[in-house]
Amino acid sequence: MFVSAQTDDTPLNYLKGAVPEIDGKVVFSETMEKPGISSWQLYDRMYSWAEERATKNNDSIAYASRRDGLVVLLGVDTLVFSQKFYFTDESSISYKISALCVEDRVEVTVEDLYYEYIVSYMNKPETYFAEDIITDKAALKSRGKKLKKKEGKFRKSTIDYVHNIFRSIDEQLGKSMADNAANDPLQKEYHYMNAIPETVRSALSESDVVMLTDSGDRKQTPVVWHGAEEGGSEKTIRFTFDTDETLIKDNYRLAFFRKGSTGNDTPWLIIDCYVRINIDKGAKTEVLAEIAGVWLKR
Repeated sequence: MFVSAQTDDTPLNYLKGAVPEIDGKVVFSETMEKPGISSWQLYDRMYSWAEERATKNNDSIAYASRRDGLVVLLGVDTLVFSQKFYFTDESSISYKISALCVEDRVEVTVEDLYYEYIVSYMNKPETYFAEDIITDKAALKSRGKKLKKKEGKFRKSTIDYVHNIFRSIDEQLGKSMADNAANDPLQKEYHYMNAIPETVRSALSESDVVMLTDSGDRKQTPVVWHGAEEGGSEKTIRFTFDTDETLIKDNYRLAFFRKGSTGNDTPWLIIDCYVRINIDKGAKTEVLAEIAGVWLKR
């Protein structure tokens, strides 16, 4: 439930242009800059936020893909316009949140807003799409200097609600990154970059390579490193491992160790990658992947 303050005055942040439209559709958006943070890390933090919200509210995660860096949440909540001893003026609100996690930032949009307005003297609620009740055309009067009474309360509450979503996501990303910086060895012991440095490429083929699980445990199955894909971009790589159904997935973390030190040392380089294709070659699985992030030992 979200209670929005309804006052007689109308601050400028509720007036003209406060409800953005794209091709006639209401779409709120905000880009949250997080320099130096990989798309994988941002995705994990965004997914944690969505999972927590889905648990607390009547929301559901409609789509989540680490490979795509995308989390889509369908939300339902209640906007409370005013409360009195004998009456609560309120409306349900449903919406879609999409968060695209890319290098250094998260692009969040809130759209598909829909309301069911509870009216005491009616047998069923009044229903509205955002485009019908909170846009400049629908909600403003007096040449855009004032809000209409009914439409205005929907507009103000929605703007406050959406901004609260953005603030919550941004705070969670910041909190998660602060926690990560303090506790994650990758943050403390490695430099992050989005491609393999030219100066260390020759050393990759001279290293022992293993897979790491999400928890950081080393897999015993060795990885044969084939390097950059011929004709591909600098971020396209190829490697092979012994076929094991438990290892087949859409993203991998590879750890590079000095020859002969796999069990007694920490990796000097870690690569996160998205799978483009897993090729079944019987006893071997060949992977063509794209680099998501690179961690170089300090």
